[in-house]
Amino acid sequence: MMDSDGENLVTTADLEAFERDGVVVIRNAFGEHWLESLAHGVEQNIRAPGPDATRYTPEGASGKFYDDYCNWQRIDGYRGFVFNSPGAAIVGALMGSNEVRFYHEHVLIKEPGTHAVTPWHHDLPYYGLEGTQVCSMWLPLGPIP
Repeated sequence: MMDSDGENLVTTADLEAFERDGVVVIRNAFGEHWLESLAHGVEQNIRAPGPDATRYTPEGASGKFYDDYCNWQRIDGYRGFVFNSPGAAIVGALMGSNEVRFYHEHVLIKEPGTHAVTPWHHDLPYYGLEGTQVCSMWLPLGPIP
């Protein structure tokens, strides 16, 4: 799959890794404008949390641990990403599908120095979906060492 500059976003090696391992890292697939748009969306989301938002950091504790989801219809930065970014084409290519349906976005923010513990979990129980053509995308908005 090629981006607007004609560069490969999903390579044969990516497809093989996804098929073999169920996960693949695809770097630099989204231009800076997409990351900025999502970051502005996150700022808006924090200022006006949705009904499912949770702040895990106790009042007065260091760091921030914030969680919210299902806000893409009310936050322009999220909605624009869903409909206009290369995200759908990337997951469609990985799943070998010409059609992709968006389930929801999930915002998780855990800053360095946060003492609240993230419990071990996996995402399958949260999905009201079945089948083999399910793909979850993790996209950091800042540098990750």
